[in-house]
Amino acid sequence: MRKADIATSLTMICVSGFFLIQTTKIKDASGAILGPRFFPYVVLTGIILLSLLVLFYSCRKEKISSEEATLAFQGKAKVLVTLLIAFIYVALLEKLGFVFASVLFMGALGLFFYGKFDKKVLNIFLFSAVAPVALFFLFTKFFHTLLP
Repeated sequence: MRKADIATSLTMICVSGFFLIQTTKIKDASGAILGPRFFPYVVLTGIILLSLLVLFYSCRKEKISSEEATLAFQGKAKVLVTLLIAFIYVALLEKLGFVFASVLFMGALGLFFYGKFDKKVLNIFLFSAVAPVALFFLFTKFFHTLLP
């Protein structure tokens, strides 16, 4: 696990660094306060900082116990299921549109990570329905950006 964390964080630092350099090639929009470079720059800088943090703690970490290994395996399984749901989301995005595909995606992820059916499932579905609609209106009306 320690070697994988070190390799992953080094890879993320290199890839994010490459894309951070590429953001200098984005042309400035005339009259824009922050410009189109701002968001990628902030996100990539955040990824680099968090990867450095993971690298630092991975180098300090000692051997893990069998209980921690079991938790690590469960974490990897959750990552794989999340990736599978994300691939299904991307496949459905163009067919169903942003709002409907996002409602299904967020609902599926919420149910998967919450793991049980009780009164809070209603909150998951409510948030899964409201958030994509709010984002759709934010991007189409405020930013004047088309979503799929």
